[in-house]
Amino acid sequence: AKKKSIFDDRQLEIEELTNIIKMDLSSLNKQIAQLQELSKKQRESTSQGHHISSHSSSVVVALQSKLANMSNHFKSVLEVRSE
Repeated sequence: AKKKSIFDDRQLEIEELTNIIKMDLSSLNKQIAQLQELSKKQRESTSQGHHISSHSSSVVVALQSKLANMSNHFKSVLEVRSE
């Protein structure tokens, strides 16, 4: 007998989309790390005001937080699908 999921879907398509999402999340993570490094270098090399460097840091932290939340939500969706 074929194992039937509670989801009536096309498994190959889901796997392909899952891999695309994983690659996108990884790419976003790398880009945020590059942004963080750029922000750090700018703080060290210029005499920006405290407000500007604080804002840059806050933006990077917010992006990291949103990406982490998205990644966790994606993992939980995958766990539900595999049950």
